[in-house]
Amino acid sequence: MVKRFESFCKKEFLKQKENMDPDFFESLEYSFFSEGKRFRPRLMMSLAEDIDLDLEKVFPAAMAVELVHTYSLVHDDLPAMDNDKYRRGKLSHHAKYGEASAVLAGDALLTLAFEVLAVHYSDLALKDLVLKLSKCAGVGGMVGGQVLDCLTTTRNEEIFKKIHILKTAKLFEFCSYSVACINDMGSSEQIKFADLGKGLGLLFQLQDDLLDEDKKDEREEENILSVVSREQLIAKIDSQKKNLLDLMADLKIPPDGAFMKVVEKLFEREF
Repeated sequence: MVKRFESFCKKEFLKQKENMDPDFFESLEYSFFSEGKRFRPRLMMSLAEDIDLDLEKVFPAAMAVELVHTYSLVHDDLPAMDNDKYRRGKLSHHAKYGEASAVLAGDALLTLAFEVLAVHYSDLALKDLVLKLSKCAGVGGMVGGQVLDCLTTTRNEEIFKKIHILKTAKLFEFCSYSVACINDMGSSEQIKFADLGKGLGLLFQLQDDLLDEDKKDEREEENILSVVSREQLIAKIDSQKKNLLDLMADLKIPPDGAFMKVVEKLFEREF
């Protein structure tokens, strides 16, 4: 499944090579084809499998969200943002190719996401997917979360939750929504699928905060554990898990299906 998706992405990338500076093309490949987990595409493909939707129909949308995610990482690592020289054990984009390349690479990856959608989808599905990704990636989503993260100095639990939802959960929301959209589901089901992804994204980030507890001496940023106790955070994670499982049952997503296996991978992360 993932190998087929990677093959699709490589073919799409090669379409860009002819009209691009070879060194810049190499820098894009370096960031996009790094050793990431492809968690968001896996989420989409597992949902598609559970509802008997042809997996290849979601490949373009899955590539689009992964392009957006990669662009955000390239820009996040810049000195003006998080100033990280390493990403997944390798030099970050700006550390290897320079800051100008990193800015332009992020721009290129973001715009390529919408090109991939436009090439592979049509009619109402295209309009809905472009609109949803724009909202989830823009000021009402990921970028808005990054703004809050960068500019908010005094934080309480509600601020942390808002950052989590905007910065992380909104892209997960696009993932599950897009599967329902491509499958031509009704608006009420699309909303529920969107909530499913957003709920999973929030759970993902809450667990990250808990897993980061042991690294608090290395962290330069505070997380939600600066305003709630470990026990309170674990209770929130348990509550979020229950909400997620209830919504899965409501959507008739099989408890032993492909999506549940992806969710279990998240549940099994050790605290």
